[in-house]
This record gives sequence, C-alpha cells and structure tokens, in this order.
Amino acid sequence: MSHRSAPRRQPPVVETEQGSVRGHAAGGVLAFHGLPYAAPPVGPDRWRAPGRAAPWPGIRNATAPGPIAPQAPSPFDEMLFPGRGMAQDEDCLTLNLWTPSPVGRRPVMVWVHGGGFTLGAGSQPLYDGRRLAQAGDVVVVTLNYRLGALGFLRLDGVTGGRLPATGNEGLLDVVAALRWVREHAALFGGDPGNITLFGESAGGMIAGTLLAMPAARGLFHRAVLQSGAAHAAAGAAAADRVAERFLALAGVRADDPAGLQALPSWRLLAAQQALLAESPRTGLGYLPFRPVVDGSLVPVPPIAAVRDGAADGIPMLAGTTADEWTLFANLNPLHGTLDERGLRRRLGHLFRDDEIDALLPLYSDHLAARGIEPTPAEQLTAILGDAWFRAPCERLLDTHAARGQQAHGYLFDWPARHRRLRACHAIELGFLFGWRDRGFHGDGPAAERLEAAMQRAWTAFAWDGRPHAASLGDWSARHPDAPATMRLGAAPGVADDGWAARAAFWDTLEDDRLGAA
Repeated sequence: MSHRSAPRRQPPVVETEQGSVRGHAAGGVLAFHGLPYAAPPVGPDRWRAPGRAAPWPGIRNATAPGPIAPQAPSPFDEMLFPGRGMAQDEDCLTLNLWTPSPVGRRPVMVWVHGGGFTLGAGSQPLYDGRRLAQAGDVVVVTLNYRLGALGFLRLDGVTGGRLPATGNEGLLDVVAALRWVREHAALFGGDPGNITLFGESAGGMIAGTLLAMPAARGLFHRAVLQSGAAHAAAGAAAADRVAERFLALAGVRADDPAGLQALPSWRLLAAQQALLAESPRTGLGYLPFRPVVDGSLVPVPPIAAVRDGAADGIPMLAGTTADEWTLFANLNPLHGTLDERGLRRRLGHLFRDDEIDALLPLYSDHLAARGIEPTPAEQLTAILGDAWFRAPCERLLDTHAARGQQAHGYLFDWPARHRRLRACHAIELGFLFGWRDRGFHGDGPAAERLEAAMQRAWTAFAWDGRPHAASLGDWSARHPDAPATMRLGAAPGVADDGWAARAAFWDTLEDDRLGAA
C-alpha cells in the first residue's frame, strides 16, 4: 500500500493596493520581502519626494529583499552584511514584513536602520524580524530609504530651485513607508491604529526628527529611539554649504541640473565619499548628510518641536549603550596613542578652554569609578559618547517628561567579548532582534535572559506603551524630579552610573551644541 505525502500548503496570498503578494514561512511566522512602498526615485524623480508605487499584474513572489540604497564600502561591512554581497540600486524603496498571522490586530513595529545616513539597509541579516515578531506577537517591518547625497542633500538653495531637493528626501521615504504600513497593516494582521516607530543611531535620529515633521503626524503612535535622539538636523545654511562643496567635488555647476541628474550613482558616491573624508576638517562636520531644518517639512529643530508639544500623546522609550564611542574609536589605530595635548586639541573643536577644564576631572572621576584607567584616549571616548548620544537622549527624555508625557529611559550595559569595545554602539541590536553573534555578543544563561527581557520589554511597549518584563522589575517612567533609567545588562536594575554629576555640565549647553548639531 503506497502512501503519498500531503501537498505542501502554499503561504497565503495578500491583496495589497498595488497587487497580490505571496510570502513564505519563516521560523514560525510569515515573511514578505521586497514590497515596494513607493515609486522608484530614479530618472527625473531623483531628488524628489517619493510617489505612489505602481500596480503590478498577477501574484508577486515576496520571497527576497529588494536592492539596497547605493552606498560605498565601509569598515562596518562585515557587521552589516556578513558573508554576502547585496545588489545596490537607486530603485530601493522597498520594505520587509514579518507577521505571526494575517488574521488579527497586532501592534506594528516599523524599524529604521542606522548607518550615519550613508550606510545600511532594512534587509541586513541582523534586522531579520522573525524572532522579534514571534517573541512578542507583533508585526515587524523593516525598510530601505535613500541614503547620503541621494537622500540628504539640499539642492534647492544652491540651484536656485532648479532641483527642489530639500535635503529631507530620505525622511520623506520613511513617511511614505509609514503611510503604506497604515494603509496595509490590517491585511497582514496588524493594527493601523497602533504603530511603533523604532530605530537605532541614524534610524533613532530619523525617528526623533519625524516627531517634528507635520507630514508624519498621526502615522505612528509610539517611538523608540536607540542611540539617537532629536538633535541631528542641520540648519539650511549649513546644508547649503554641504551642497556647494558636493557640486564642486562632483564637477557639476549649480546652473546645470541636467548634468547633475545625468551623473551615474557611482559618480555621486565618489563625490560623497570625498566630501565625507574632508568634512571633519573643513567645518562641514562628521555627518554632512543628515536631515535639514528647512522651515517647511521640518519647520523647527526637532528638540524644540518636542519642547512645544509636537510629540505629546506619543509614549517614548529612549536610551544608549554605556560605551557608545568605543566602536568608532577602535577604527582609528592611533587612538590609543593620544596624549594630553592631543586630547585638548581634539576637544577644542567642540568646547571652550574653561569647559575642557571642567570636563577632564569630571570624566577622570567617572572612568575611575568604573574601574577604567582615565587615559586621554579613554577620556575622549567617554566625552564624545556622551556628547553625541547620552546627553541628547537624556535631554529628549527630560523634555518629554517635563510636558507630563510618558518617557522611559534605558542604559544598555552588556560588554562585547572584544574587551576594548565594552558596551559599544549598536551592541544591543543582536539582543533585540535575537541574532546574537556568539563571538561578539557572548552567550550563556545571562545573555539569553537579557535577550528575552529586551524583546519582551520592546514588544510590550508596542502593545501598551510601557516597557515591562518580569525579569526587569519595576521600570518607572521618567519624572522631572526622578529621572529613572533602567540598566539592561547581566544584572538589570535601576542605573546608577553617575550621570547626574555629568549632566550638571551638559545641562549648561544649548541644544545646538549637543549631538550631531
């Protein structure tokens, strides 16, 4: 008697506004990859706001991610795309989605990747959303957006309006993706009335900027900002200087928009990389490509908008790692040779002499209390980590809480196995998405508990606006008189890392001196 195996059940087909899509089973959830959320920003649409995605005939197989935004090689490639090359194309506005079931109404978590506004993609293996979706019974979405000169180059001013790029086209891509998610969430088992925007580094800065963006209002209902806050946007004048230099490096005149439009993406990337290499020493900053306070799409600096109530009604979860800058410091082979004179010279680009005199003993004491020798290199690393990440984050949390809004803070303090990195920038991502590299993040029961607690807290926040997990204990909301911060590490609990003493210095600085501003 012969037995024939039952036919394999095809994953369900979802009817989107543009056409039918078929996903695939992925580790207990359904996955849909490479879904176009906007029209390709190519040809005459380069440097313009994204349009609606065009319909397609038949059933689209959503089993592979789309091309990533054009970007140059970087020292982070092995971390971002280990072991694989990924196709690049200006036609990159796609998203990826994981859902436990197309039936139901779950929170939707929309992830914005980091990479300094010039690197990365929503399809990085690290951001595979299946484990997070399954752990919290949520829908997870990751997306690509335009990067670098294609997404954050303000051309309107220098070309006299011939190319009306605001410098916020990358932000408009994220807005378009959020709009697509709102329109389609219910088809994938998500709740269009409960969307959490979450991101890390540049992705967190984008989330912080969207809090100030009228076009994004109502498109998300909670915000998670990881190592990114609301201090990244440049003024229009600074953005115009970047555009002028970019045109010079690209060899195109400002009155020749057709010539600029005709440049292949590799030529644009070459000019972009040349500008990035020189910008720290030419006054254009370490993030020359970033959102722009243009007076229209981003009317005012994002932190000012939050102070005026733009984020009211949006529960916020924000935090940093304990050693943000070690990731960047260790890319410089000469960093460890820094002496006292070199330290003061480096700090002199950011602070007055009297401020440096106040900072150095403050951070010497801070490092010593952590058992770290306060060498000039370690002092610079700690100060830059707070300047770029911790101080802007704390100010955002305090600003939101001062308006009576719900704000929860965290400090991620799990060390990498590479001792010099400690709890470096981005180390929490492997725990959040459940794709820890055992050689980098470490392993064992404590790591597994932290991963489970972080996934539980983040998805609980998506469900009800409160990050809670039984193993973390009481995670109190921020209050003006009690700036509680949860330490996420081997032994979770309320953080007491001496921030109050350092905050006394940072609180004296104006908004435009924090973060990438």
